[in-house]
Amino acid sequence: MKVLFCHCGLSTFVMDEINMLRGMADVRLMEYRAASTFAGKLANLFISFFQALFLVPRCEVVYSFFVGYHSYFPVIIGKLLGKKTVAVVGGFDAVCIPSIQYGVFCKKGLQRWCVTQIYKKLDYILPVDASLIQSVNAYATDDVQGIRTGFREYISDIKGNVTELPFGFDSELFVSSVDLSRKSDVISVALIENGQDILRKGFDLIVETARILPDVNFTLVGITQDVQDTFFIDVPENVTIHPPLPRMELIPFYSRHKVFLQVSLSEGLPNTLCEAMLCGCIPIGSNVNGIPKAIGDMGFILEKKDRKLLAGLILKSLALDDTAGIRARQRIMDMFPVSRRVEAVKKIIAEN
Repeated sequence: MKVLFCHCGLSTFVMDEINMLRGMADVRLMEYRAASTFAGKLANLFISFFQALFLVPRCEVVYSFFVGYHSYFPVIIGKLLGKKTVAVVGGFDAVCIPSIQYGVFCKKGLQRWCVTQIYKKLDYILPVDASLIQSVNAYATDDVQGIRTGFREYISDIKGNVTELPFGFDSELFVSSVDLSRKSDVISVALIENGQDILRKGFDLIVETARILPDVNFTLVGITQDVQDTFFIDVPENVTIHPPLPRMELIPFYSRHKVFLQVSLSEGLPNTLCEAMLCGCIPIGSNVNGIPKAIGDMGFILEKKDRKLLAGLILKSLALDDTAGIRARQRIMDMFPVSRRVEAVKKIIAEN
């Protein structure tokens, strides 16, 4: 079986998916390089068209990691040639958060049109959380009715098989470092490259919460130097900032902190949250998409973007004993084993 894997860059979780597929098929990669200008996007689409013309006929399955420009021509040509078309849906490709203009369905013009056509042509649509299909986000707005979101909210005539399929997390890889002492500190990890990322990941809320909890130490990991210099000039003394770090270097950070924060405005199923829980962190997360499902009753859910509410949950979490972190780890092991995703994808790839 030959699989054409379409992606926008080889991040760690993209490589996880590629390595998983390589265990069941001959995988060929097709990378789309993002562009910031309209002319650049058109040029990249032109290149993508000819790549797809060459690669798609040589594969049985077109497998896209997320839905976007990078999957337009592979999916359209694949459908015309009778190939099986599959896409993982991760978050941005299924939502619109108007307050920060986040999500593909906040866009107008070519990008939204391309994404809409892709969804209509796919044979299998695999959102990492059911909320990305159709749901209400009450956290990211002051409107009591919330924001109706999920790809079915914007596209009514989807014919493909839609199946929730969460990521799997390696409990043997993510284990708390036993030689490190866990302190009563708080950590949050996200790639922060611009002002929108700060708001979406809730780092603004975390900094404001740190101001009213001066005796609690906060660590923020993943903030690029440009963003630090622009947006994080005046942070309280109890906040420590680190740049983006390789995935495996995060394990000691998780191991030294008692509480992990995931107070995003929008998510799919956050990798860092689940990996931190595997490392024994007690989770606090906003009531958004897959966050409550990951946390369950092994942590706390923030229902409203409010620093006093968050401060109260942090103090409750810090007061818990070490068994809370052990239970958080067990939940991720039970809910999101790697084997479950492997078997589900293998079945989809093999189906006639």
